[in-house]
Amino acid sequence: MKALLLVALLLPLPCRAVDTDKVAHFGASYVGTALLYGLVKQMSLRGCRAQHPLPERCFVSAESRVLMGLTAAALVFVGGFIKEQYDPAVDRGDVLANGVGAAAATFSIVAFEF
Repeated sequence: MKALLLVALLLPLPCRAVDTDKVAHFGASYVGTALLYGLVKQMSLRGCRAQHPLPERCFVSAESRVLMGLTAAALVFVGGFIKEQYDPAVDRGDVLANGVGAAAATFSIVAFEF
């Protein structure tokens, strides 16, 4: 184990910074997916809170959370894809960054019960 750690530390690896544009696409997709999910979640809970005598008992089931997260991710991804079609030079890396950002947000929503 020590030898593996030593080799990993001493092995020279080429390091390349990530393009700022890709990080911006990732971040915008992540934030857009999380915001859209939060909006849909609050809208779905509003009816329960208005009718239920104990509003703190209103919750979103795991299945609904996954469905709302995937729907939000799909809408954000499609929006980013359409936006890329109007760019002068379509970059597949931007579309990939949008998809990874939306998927990461969906994973966060489901994993951490957001």
